[in-house]
This record gives sequence, C-alpha cells and structure tokens, in this order.
Amino acid sequence: MATVYFDAGHTRNTFDRGGGKGVRRNGRSYEEHDSNIDIAEHAEKILKSHGFDVHITSQSYASSESLTSRTNEANRANADLLVSIHANAGASSANGACIFHWPTSEDFANIWANQWEDADTGVGLHGNGKHAVRVGTWTNLHMVREAAMPAYLIEHGFMTNDHDFDYFLVVKKTVTANNVLR
Repeated sequence: MATVYFDAGHTRNTFDRGGGKGVRRNGRSYEEHDSNIDIAEHAEKILKSHGFDVHITSQSYASSESLTSRTNEANRANADLLVSIHANAGASSANGACIFHWPTSEDFANIWANQWEDADTGVGLHGNGKHAVRVGTWTNLHMVREAAMPAYLIEHGFMTNDHDFDYFLVVKKTVTANNVLR
C-alpha cells in the first residue's frame, strides 16, 4: 500500500495580522491556507477510499510554519509521495495552475498537467503547467528539494486573478459540502 503525505501550505488565520498568504476582496479576507487544507482533507478522503495510506502533515494544522518539520515528517514516515498544496498570487492578470517537481520526477508532473488541462475546472495551466525545481533559482522549493521521496508543490491557480479566485470559492463550497469532485 502506498503512503501519501499531503501538506496544506502556509498557516491559518495570519493574513489579517500581516503574515501568511491570502487576498482581501470586498472587505473580506480569504486565507490561502483555508483552501489548501480543504483540498488536502478532501484528497485524503478520496485516496483513503481507494486503499491508500494517506496523512496530512501535522504542521498543516500548526500556527507557525516550518518547512523542515513538514518535510521531515514525511521523510520519517518513509512516504512514497509528498504533495504540498498551495494557491498562487501575483499580478491580477496572472492565471493558471502549475506543479513544481524535481527534474528526475517529471512523470507525475506530466500526468497532473495533462489531467488538469483536460479537467473541467475553467482554470487553465500557468505556462505549460510544469516547473522543474532547480537549486539557485526562484524554483528552489524546500519541500520538493529536501524530500526523500518524489515530492510536488501544486499551485491551484492565482488567488489574485478574478477567474481563478472564483474557482477557489466553488471548490471550497463543494469540498465543505463533502461532495466528491470529479
């Protein structure tokens, strides 16, 4: 049985206090972490129903962020796969989802990008949807680089883009209602 670890990027309830990640729209704050944890918990349920041994890093529920603790937890468990779930931010014109991967672990990234492109999300791919993690560049992501197993960081679109943001709200409502996304 394969062991999968999900990590919900960033921390809860910190955006309004000047930390964390998120956006403010119509006077309301939307924490990136809230969407990340909803997606991780939903994916956990789906994979468990298919017989996978699935865990969410304990740091996903912490009030402070330690990338080392998150990665080390999956490493200690000898996980077969680590997926860190995020939402991107940038210029309001930036849009699309993407996956970051180690250069030698491109197979899953290709499958994910092809499936995402075929999915009925309304959110396209950012560029070709795939970014290889390379030390010394902007793609040098700790969790992907330091994991002892294939690891990926997925950005499910841009919270700063109106269209992508609307998708996040739909996903959050659907996941919260415990419906199965297909």
